[in-house]
Amino acid sequence: MPTPTERQAERQTFSRRRLLADQTAATVDNSLSSSRNGEVVLGDLRLNLDTLQVTLGGRSLKLTVQEFDLLVVLARSAGKPLSQAELAQHLWHEVTPERIRHLSVLVARLRSKLADSKFYKLRTLRKRGYGLMLPPINRIEELKLAKDGLDVLDDILRYASTGAPIDSDDIERMKWYGVFYRKQTPGFFMLRLRIPNGILTSQQMTEIGSLSNQFGRGKIDITTRQNIQLRWVRIHDVPQIFESLRRVGLEYRQSGMDNVRNITGCPMAGLDPDELMDASPIAGAIQDVIVGRKEFSNLPRKFNISVSGCRHDCATSQIHDLSLTPAVKDGRAGFNVMVGGMGGEDADFARDLDVFVEPEKAAALCIGVIELFRDKGDREDRRRSRLRWLRETLGLETFRAELQARAGTLERAGTSQIERFAGDHLGVSPQKQPGLSSVGCLVPVGRVQGDDLLEFSRLAETYGSGELRLTNNQNILIVNVPEECLAALLKEPLLQKYSPQPSAWMRRTVSCTGQDYCQFALLDTKGSAMEFAHRMDELLPRETAVRVHWSGCQRGCGQHHIGDIGLQAARRRVGDEVVDAADIFLGGRMGQDPRLAVPVLEAVPLDELPQRVAELLRDTNDQDALPSA
Repeated sequence: MPTPTERQAERQTFSRRRLLADQTAATVDNSLSSSRNGEVVLGDLRLNLDTLQVTLGGRSLKLTVQEFDLLVVLARSAGKPLSQAELAQHLWHEVTPERIRHLSVLVARLRSKLADSKFYKLRTLRKRGYGLMLPPINRIEELKLAKDGLDVLDDILRYASTGAPIDSDDIERMKWYGVFYRKQTPGFFMLRLRIPNGILTSQQMTEIGSLSNQFGRGKIDITTRQNIQLRWVRIHDVPQIFESLRRVGLEYRQSGMDNVRNITGCPMAGLDPDELMDASPIAGAIQDVIVGRKEFSNLPRKFNISVSGCRHDCATSQIHDLSLTPAVKDGRAGFNVMVGGMGGEDADFARDLDVFVEPEKAAALCIGVIELFRDKGDREDRRRSRLRWLRETLGLETFRAELQARAGTLERAGTSQIERFAGDHLGVSPQKQPGLSSVGCLVPVGRVQGDDLLEFSRLAETYGSGELRLTNNQNILIVNVPEECLAALLKEPLLQKYSPQPSAWMRRTVSCTGQDYCQFALLDTKGSAMEFAHRMDELLPRETAVRVHWSGCQRGCGQHHIGDIGLQAARRRVGDEVVDAADIFLGGRMGQDPRLAVPVLEAVPLDELPQRVAELLRDTNDQDALPSA
């Protein structure tokens, strides 16, 4: 077992990593604050309070001093109309008929000059005055305009204490605090956390398991973003859960809707002997800067980030809105930058932005990309509101130039240090720390019980340093295990249930939430995925793992487009019955020549699926369909 001295040393390492993240976040935060001193930024509109200069979409506007003063007042109250009397009082400290008439003239001139804005328009609101308002484009933009998602906390507490019916708009806004109403479980909610880079202490995991047992029937899902979702939560328990999470340093704000989602990275960050650098402090720093700030709580759409120094790209950089991947330039270790990846119906891979950034500047650059997306992303059509569409609209060079205007001079890309793609870190893996190893345990399709998380915590304390990692393949790693403790750990009953050496077909199986908790899913993807893997082990045994990804609908949350085999839920009529089925996709891969899996068969009934897939693979003999090593 680890000695108290060894355990203390590892905890100090964890504390140093946390301190580095805090210091990086403080640096970025100070940079952001100084860049905003004397400046008001609103969408594509920028007002410099020192020079009285105004730019709209990068183009200079000529305003009189009174027009400028009026614009500043309106910008600071954007989304909220001000009466004629309020505006006159702001501008002239008096309200007279003559001032009101002059105000009308100023408004008319200013409205004309702001006509080209993609975002806020100067509007006259009958009986309410004037305001810089976003056009009422869609329901989500309208509800964000009415009230920022971060302002819903008091409402959550009120609903929890009174049991009053929840307003439909607040149902959406509650997602800013990680609280999701699920139609599949009437009267209950899902609570999503934020766990940057998937790194947890045993104390935190114990708290999660205990909260799930106490308030959520012990049902927990590990997600493909190295995150955790608690099930079966009642609204009246949410305040107590929030307080318990805060007490152990766990975050939940801005984990849904139009926000930067949980920031992912290599599960072995800081431990992998082959990594270029430990990038986990950067993930923590970005979260510390954005969470709780309205500056970052109203993006056009969700925004996924991965930051990794791993040479195996286990963070799947090519399917994120923004990815930092390990690179070297002129002998300096840092990151190359990729933008515009996404899954779903319009899945696409991220593109190289031809940018190299050093680690100490990486978080600030990410903030610059987020701001660019916030200010210029499409807010009209939510189907085209991800960063991918802004990248396509601007083109890579213009996108890069826009970012450079915000973030300062950008270096051209360095030499990529990625050597292979989509590692999983299961099994026993030696760490860079002499005499220590990680033990990666398969959590089949990411579904785990609260009691099992408590046991994982105990094992991490008993055999390791009290630290655990979540992976984007929905698994759990126990890290910092001394060599002499490995044999005893591997014999523990929990590791017979969550095996470090699973079968080839089970090892890389990933599934979305499925019909149990998702209104869009057409079938129980998690149960179907496990049954399929067991049948394939019998029909087509292999030594090399196969990446099988299940999605319950076309939204693609199970990432079926990137699997060696992708399976998307479907329905099929067989005689007088409609049965559960799946569309079969083959050949998805990442790397130097990435490609999305292509559909080969539609609506295969689930009871025929293993046999049909086995026959298909034997018949096609396609060497690209499955990995050979």
